Amino acid sequence: NQSKSFSNFFPGIAGLWGVPMWVFYVNRGQCVASFGIQSKDKAIMEFQPANKSYRAAALQGFRTFIKLKRGRKVAYWEPFQNNLLGTDFKKDVKMSITAHDLTLEEKNEDLGLVVKVNYFTLPDEPFAALVRKVSVKNIGTEKCDVEIVDGLPLIVPYGLSDWINKNMSRTVEAWVKVRNLENKAPYYQLNVEVADTPRVTHIKEGNFYFAFDPASKSQEPLPAIVEAEKVFGQAFDFTAPEAFLNDGYDAGTAQKTDNKMPSAMTYCSAGLAKGKTQDIVSVTGYAREVKQLNEIVEQMMKKGFVEEKAQLNQDIIDDIKNYALTKSSSEEFNRYAGHTFLDNILRGGLPVSLKTGEGNIAFNVYSRKHGDLERDYNHFVVAPTFYSQGNGNYRDVNQNRRNDVWFNSDVNDGHLVSFLNLSQADGYNPLVVKGTSFTGKDKAGIKNILEEAFNVEDRARVQTVINKGFLPGELLDYISRENMTPNIHPRDFLGRLLEKCQKQELADHGEGFWSDHWAYNLDLIESYLAVYPEQLKRLLIDTRDFYFYLNSHYVLPRDQRYILTDVGVRQYESVNEDEKTIQSQAKDYKLRGKNGEGAVYQTHLTCKLLCLIANKVATLDPSGIGVEMEADKPNWYDALNGLPGLLGSSISETFEVKRFAQFLLESLKQIGLK
Repeated sequence: NQSKSFSNFFPGIAGLWGVPMWVFYVNRGQCVASFGIQSKDKAIMEFQPANKSYRAAALQGFRTFIKLKRGRKVAYWEPFQNNLLGTDFKKDVKMSITAHDLTLEEKNEDLGLVVKVNYFTLPDEPFAALVRKVSVKNIGTEKCDVEIVDGLPLIVPYGLSDWINKNMSRTVEAWVKVRNLENKAPYYQLNVEVADTPRVTHIKEGNFYFAFDPASKSQEPLPAIVEAEKVFGQAFDFTAPEAFLNDGYDAGTAQKTDNKMPSAMTYCSAGLAKGKTQDIVSVTGYAREVKQLNEIVEQMMKKGFVEEKAQLNQDIIDDIKNYALTKSSSEEFNRYAGHTFLDNILRGGLPVSLKTGEGNIAFNVYSRKHGDLERDYNHFVVAPTFYSQGNGNYRDVNQNRRNDVWFNSDVNDGHLVSFLNLSQADGYNPLVVKGTSFTGKDKAGIKNILEEAFNVEDRARVQTVINKGFLPGELLDYISRENMTPNIHPRDFLGRLLEKCQKQELADHGEGFWSDHWAYNLDLIESYLAVYPEQLKRLLIDTRDFYFYLNSHYVLPRDQRYILTDVGVRQYESVNEDEKTIQSQAKDYKLRGKNGEGAVYQTHLTCKLLCLIANKVATLDPSGIGVEMEADKPNWYDALNGLPGLLGSSISETFEVKRFAQFLLESLKQIGLK
């Protein structure tokens, strides 16, 4: 709270068989600034940029209020705060960060109490949740009695998009409903989707919160508080818990459960002997229906379950970091190497091996666009499924997979083939890399698996999904959402199904064309050849695994993109969309002969590289120095966004053209071609 502000985030990894949650935190208040599933549109605590999070986290984030009675002495304390009521004490505050969790501790010498808070995300479960453990320890010389209110003053009901939350938060309160309060596990949602349409769509899913005392013999959660006024009274800014401070506080009074933004808090009272601790474990997350939530409550309250999950969460993250296990004279460097590897796979993904109809392949899990509190402009997506993948930009994913072949032999030439196949005939490429999907290859084999696993009705529905192409996690999610009960365990079903399938890469145009994306492909080639140098000839001319991506967007001729303005010639709106190409894309996004009606044009790596080199040389500026930024976008340096409009060019890409040409000349010479 006193040091220079910074922001950070949890990895958003729940293991191959877990559903991930994104969590951002700052070093203010109790740290957690926002969290949720999938994207900003499914926040449980509203996403705010870094500068707003520094201001909001201390009041709208997790809070802990303690009333203490020791003999005749009565006191009130709110830990992890400055300059608010109940904070003027002699205290020592610590914050500990690891790659897998976050811990806060405040020692209050005046009151003889220590409060410790630990956060981690739940791994290896079919639902996403943030687990928070609060411990209040008596370090005084005498017994004391404490009353505690803990939790979130404000929680986002499911169905509330980021835009509506920021622009219509008052209006949308009319849709808000809190259910399941009678079971002390509130379920927050909008009654129906917010839309100006005649179709009314009821919402079944919801966000949830519950808390419990892990040492209690009771099988019930602690009382839940869903109406903020029951804690804060008329202090709508959440600066002080006015209602809680009243004598004879009663958390069990009737609460309003609709038509207002809810809270997610709990109440606990305890007598603490010297050296004793009162623990509160809270779980905040997302469930598909109330029935699942009540099952989650029962599961989470089992003795030792939370501790097991905390250890598993650490093991999953440590296992990833250990790919870059380093032993040197510098402990700082050792830790840096592992953490850098972890950061790298959060964009490029971790290659895990899957057995498919094409043999073993590398499937990159955990990848996503680098959204965080500082990069508030990015619309990140973290798929809330098993084998989670997210969206990413071509350059980001490409450069973060450059070394994958060193860590998993099943990567082979897969990455370089995939990314070069997203290269178009004009040398550009789509922006958004969506992930690896699968389609059926052995239709008879798939039919046999489906007949064994499902009844007739479910079989037909699953077959329809497979025919369209599927992501592994989304297929299992679909089966679960539709309440299907396969005769084969889902993990075994997926494994057997993939053996009958082939992979395909998904991409979207996004916006514009960057001038540097193509340059990273040579790094993929060089990494592959560093491991498999004997494959040079096969890669260059023997195999025809390459094709050209068919994009619906293209760069206009100069006479259609140059504009005369009051300040001179400018280049705006250089990229156009082709309706005819959009229709032909429905096939498979591959360039075909005979005006799109013939076979897919397949070629070798030499042709792909020559095509790139020729296109980039053709786009050199009039001085022959830099590669033109002719397609609405600059290179990696986003601060140069205005340069394409000024007919800008970049010499960095010119050096890359030379590098490509030198590589191709030397490689052809190496295999005996001139």
